[in-house]
Amino acid sequence: AIALSALPRIDDVTTQLALASIQLAGAGSRADPDVAAALLVEIGALRRHEPLQLLRRGLALQTSPEQEEEALALLASPPPDPDAASREELTQLTVFTIDDASTTEVDDGLSLERLPGGTGIRIWIHVADPTRWIRPGCNLDVAGRERIRTLYLPWGSVPMFPRRLAEGPFSLREGQVCDAMSVCVSLGTDGSLARPRVVPSRVRVSHKLTYDQADAVLAAAAAAGEASEADTVAPSADCSSMGLDAAAVADLVALRDAALSRRAYREARGCIEIPLPEAKIHVPYSHLDRARPSVNITRISQWDSASRGLVAEMMILAGEAIGTIGERWVLPGGCMSSAGRGSELWNIVKAPCPACHLASAAAL
Repeated sequence: AIALSALPRIDDVTTQLALASIQLAGAGSRADPDVAAALLVEIGALRRHEPLQLLRRGLALQTSPEQEEEALALLASPPPDPDAASREELTQLTVFTIDDASTTEVDDGLSLERLPGGTGIRIWIHVADPTRWIRPGCNLDVAGRERIRTLYLPWGSVPMFPRRLAEGPFSLREGQVCDAMSVCVSLGTDGSLARPRVVPSRVRVSHKLTYDQADAVLAAAAAAGEASEADTVAPSADCSSMGLDAAAVADLVALRDAALSRRAYREARGCIEIPLPEAKIHVPYSHLDRARPSVNITRISQWDSASRGLVAEMMILAGEAIGTIGERWVLPGGCMSSAGRGSELWNIVKAPCPACHLASAAAL
């Protein structure tokens, strides 16, 4: 009791609750975790709105010193690229990334490639390639597998990898050459997928846009009455301020049109869309110790946003492309997602099948 009373910011009620919890635990009863949490908040060890569920699951909210040291070592001395021999140079493509304004880990981008002679287009979906940097079994690999993903909380994020990597070479950064895994597909006139392949690549992000910015570009093109003639779309003043010239606007409009074609194709084959709105909740980090923090809730719906619908369709398209490649190679379900670098499955997945090679050559 003396030790507890000597701690800062503890009132009599908290002390009594903490002592009662300790006494119950000593008598063989399970202590109340909420009481323990209240005590830790009062002594300043936890914030008032700490994500206790994550802590109880043993999820660290910060990367370990060992992981930070490994990250610094990677940045100081990048490892050899295991896919150097097959990594394609795609820096000639215009690459768009479209995310929320608060996004700091940019993991996917989109490109449109116009084939010579106006014979068609190819769509590229680029995904950042951390496996170019991380060897299987290292501390960062193990930690990433445990976390599985970056967790986004109302006041920030818990990154899958150290931030200096997650927001650095593991992201597709505007204006920089980045390593990626790129999915390439052609679309039929009805929106069907053709000639899919997956390649290690190098890309350069040309335009980093927010959803609001991309929506503004697409709305301006539609208002000009030129959305159906993408090659003649002229950039508005807003587009120019974002660094988009007429060609970039035309590419973005063409990607939007391809997404609409894909959605119509899926709907004609029985896909069901349930337009449930999402909510984005933001709490300032500095408010986590307040009894009544400021909470801002924004309604988000991809059906109300042309660019959100575009990105969603492109991700579905990438998934179908990967599945099609797996089907051609008669891979059992789940193998595509579990194939690790260096495995036989990875060697199949990362390279297009012979039929895709021939089809791609024919398209050229």
